[in-house]
Parts: sequence; structure tokens; C-alpha cells
Amino acid sequence: MLFRFCSWLYHIPVITRLHESEVVFPIIQVVHVLGLVLMVGTVVLVDLRLLGVLFPRQPAQDICGPLLKVSWTGFTVLCLSGVLLFSAQAEPMYGNTFFRLKFLLLAISGLNVAVFHSTTYRRVAEWGPTGATPLHAKAAAALSLLVWAGVMSASHFIPYFGSL
Repeated sequence: MLFRFCSWLYHIPVITRLHESEVVFPIIQVVHVLGLVLMVGTVVLVDLRLLGVLFPRQPAQDICGPLLKVSWTGFTVLCLSGVLLFSAQAEPMYGNTFFRLKFLLLAISGLNVAVFHSTTYRRVAEWGPTGATPLHAKAAAALSLLVWAGVMSASHFIPYFGSL
């Protein structure tokens, strides 16, 4: 059923023109990478702050709040460009092990973000002016860094491996 959907999507005329384009498809790839840099770059800064590596004496909310707004912009760019990239490669990507791994890791990342923001981050103002970060916030930040390294690694291998 899922393969049928991917095949149908891949063969829509406008999508066919997209994946056959020598100009538009690469432009969308560049936009996707820029969205990745915007989102993951700011997420890494937030995670490093939560781990106490960067700006350890600054209140977490002063550092994290503005950066997370930029992260959401990058996330939006990633989602929009990612849908187009997937649509243009839906049928060939269906069986790609690294593509599937990437989406499993993205799901883990999304769950980590949802849990972190619905629990720990709600009390960021209570962490105090010294910026002391609770252990569970540090654990979420470490998981985030690990998972995003995995997402980027899996993404790198997608074009080199078909179905395994």
C-alpha cells in the first residue's frame, strides 16, 4: 500500500518534471541544506548551552528562547523542501534503508522535543539566573545531539545505497 502511494506520487507529471529538472531539483536540495543548517545549527547551540558547554553562566531562557524561534524557521524550511525532495524521489527511496533510518531517527528527535518542551522546558525560568540546568534537560540535550548526528549521517548515505 505504501509502495503504491510512493509510486503514484513519483509519477505525477509535475513531480516527474521536478526530478528530471537539472535546475529546480538541485535548488531545492540547496534550500533543504540551508534549512538544515539553520535548524540543526541553532539546536546544537541550545543543546550545548543546556549541557553547560556554551554560555554556562547565562540564564538558559535568555539563550534558548531566541535560538528556538530560529530553529522553528529552519524546521519549516526543512519540511517544505523535504516534502518536495521526497516526492521527486518517492519510488526509489521507498526501499532505501538509510532513508528509513533517517525517518526513524527524526521520529525519535520529534519525541524528544515534544517531551522536553512539554515537561522540562516549561520550568526554564525557574532554573535561576546562574543558568543551572537540571539533569533531565542535560539528558534531553545529549540525546538531541546524538540523534541529529545520526540523522545527518544517515542522510549522507542515502544516495550511495539503494535497498539493503
